[in-house]
Amino acid sequence: MVICTWLVELKLKTLNELRASKFDAGLMSDDIEEFEAKALMHETVLKGVEMKFQEFLSKNQEDLDQDTILQLLQSHGQIGDCIKYADAMKLYQKLVVHFINKRDNR
Repeated sequence: MVICTWLVELKLKTLNELRASKFDAGLMSDDIEEFEAKALMHETVLKGVEMKFQEFLSKNQEDLDQDTILQLLQSHGQIGDCIKYADAMKLYQKLVVHFINKRDNR
């Protein structure tokens, strides 16, 4: 369980780095076509890593502590992934609380 949790932490770090570098993907280029190509390639890589991360979570669900994973996702600011994980794990009470809190903040 500890190793899988540690792997989730590493994968979240990688995702955060990719998401943060999204805006730097092609800024050094003066050519708009090159900029767009680099941005598209970066988006493709990011989507692939996100998909593999979701697969890892679902594949290793028996070896992961649900509350710990939710806390990790939240601490990394990955609210969308947190919602997907809670839905996949059928943690409906967590989803209801999230959406109630979100509505209260509006």
